Amino acid sequence: MNPKKNLLKMKRLIYIAPLFLFSACADELDSTNKILTPTITSPAAFANVSGEVTVKTLVTPEDQFSSLELLLDGETVATLTENPASFAWQTDGLTDAHTILAIAKNKDGDSYQSEKVTVYIEEESEDNINPFVNITSPASFVTIDGDVTISATAHDDSGIERVIFYTNGDSLTELTSEPYTYVWDTNGLSGTYSITARAYDTSGNFAEAYPASVTVNPKDEFAPTVYIAQPANFDKVEGIVKIVASASDNKGVENVVFYIDSDSVGVDSEAPYEYSWDTNGLSGTFAISAKATDLSGNFSFAYPASVEIEEVIPYVQILSPAQFEILTGQASIVSQIEEIESVDSLRFFVDGVFTEIAFQNLETINYNTNLIPNGNHTFLVKVFAGEQVQNSQVVTVVIQN
Repeated sequence: MNPKKNLLKMKRLIYIAPLFLFSACADELDSTNKILTPTITSPAAFANVSGEVTVKTLVTPEDQFSSLELLLDGETVATLTENPASFAWQTDGLTDAHTILAIAKNKDGDSYQSEKVTVYIEEESEDNINPFVNITSPASFVTIDGDVTISATAHDDSGIERVIFYTNGDSLTELTSEPYTYVWDTNGLSGTYSITARAYDTSGNFAEAYPASVTVNPKDEFAPTVYIAQPANFDKVEGIVKIVASASDNKGVENVVFYIDSDSVGVDSEAPYEYSWDTNGLSGTFAISAKATDLSGNFSFAYPASVEIEEVIPYVQILSPAQFEILTGQASIVSQIEEIESVDSLRFFVDGVFTEIAFQNLETINYNTNLIPNGNHTFLVKVFAGEQVQNSQVVTVVIQN
């Protein structure tokens, strides 16, 4: 035997053997990676279920997954190609125990079976209980305006399907999830409204909330309008002057206050809004204005009317007796007074001596001529405003008793 040849053969075997070993291991590893593990993740084993049951599955490894066959009580009900996957199982009409099984196939068509899951189906009892619903806002008997948030609470053991809000029987909105709130626009509305809510549960039972009665009273943001209707701007006035203001408001006028040069002089609460201004003893320029207040407390001022008061000097004339008239016994001195409104009193003098005063019947004074000797005498009348002499006139008479 040639030692060199034997050594060469041994070297070849040393190099070739690892190649066979690596190839065998690779085949075994590739086969292992294709093994699938299907799992039923829901429902749990031995769970009690009812109604529509969602069956969920998961297959690993995902890269080798091709499809999954779902079996209920040994019969195929679905073939699923998604992973993870779900299937809606209707259990209505079923009772007792049932099995769920999943069979997954890899890309080579090999099948792998999950563990069976046994579940128990409960019979659903009939729901005859109405839900509970209550209006939490606004409170009853409040006054509201603008945008108003209506809120309600509702609950039921089987769940709330929807809540409907109503005002005076008219539907406002329908809500299918919490919070049960709605913003009600009351602009343009007024009066009393009944707010309620109707709640429905998932079984079709319903109940209505006890109504909340509210009053919609729109906020008054408008001030009244007012102007001086009389006297006109730049008028010249005298004596007793009637001031007239015109005022109006969408809600109504509470009152009108009159002002002379910013001083309050009178108030009137009923139309026509008037004030009598005594200008006697006054002179110069004055500003007349008025403040109107509405029922909501809003107010506005009239643009001032500027007026001028001319000094009034009353004129007095003795009509009887005439100049140098002969008088006997009881005599009547009759006077005529112009601008009598500005006169407070009339005073009578005989020969310059004060004799009598009149406050009411200013134009007639009776005098007994027997009180003075016969002959010529002077009769004098003076008109007064307060203690100020405004005017006077004198006549000479002849007394013959």
